Amino acid sequence: VGSALNVTGVATFDSGVSNITLTEQNRFGSVSLLGNSVTVNEVDDTIIDSAIVDDLVYTSGGDISASGLVSVENLAVFEAPGSAITLNNVGNSFGTLDLNASDIEIVESNDTRLAEVNAGSTLSITSAGSITDVGASTISVAEGTLVAGGEIIIGDTPNDSVSFINVSLTGTNVRFTESDSTIIRGVNAQTLDLSSGGQITQTVDGVVDVTGIAVF
Repeated sequence: VGSALNVTGVATFDSGVSNITLTEQNRFGSVSLLGNSVTVNEVDDTIIDSAIVDDLVYTSGGDISASGLVSVENLAVFEAPGSAITLNNVGNSFGTLDLNASDIEIVESNDTRLAEVNAGSTLSITSAGSITDVGASTISVAEGTLVAGGEIIIGDTPNDSVSFINVSLTGTNVRFTESDSTIIRGVNAQTLDLSSGGQITQTVDGVVDVTGIAVF
């Protein structure tokens, strides 16, 4: 049986190329991580000063935020049920994202790939590259805002499950497939291919601006 860690200030964990596993009822003022496969559990709010790891699973009993850069080579899992995930450093880099929280804000310096997303209130993703899902993804969002420097391709495989209460999309070429009805808050794209399992409508101020072909 392990013992919980209680660090009121900065907790720094550096395992080089080895793993870090901290799964007890831990508390940290803030945390810095360097390692291979990293799993951390924290019972209250989480502040990540920096993280440079291959794989990361971080479960928090409160909000997850970062004061510095977060770089995860492969899969990054952030679990903050009922709370907020705010990772908005422009230098962030993730291989694939698995996200669960009420409010989620992600900023990434390159392509963004989504595996699983559960955002009970808001999801905001700003990517310098494309925003895509990995296939067989479940994405459930209340209010979604996706801004990509490149393409947005979401829900393009038959076994994806994609549901937004409403969504705003900004990218070069946008291909968005939703499993149920679609409410558009805004689109800014060169091309748009939007497929819906139900009706397609837009909000009163939901401007759709597509310079090329738009397919509904």
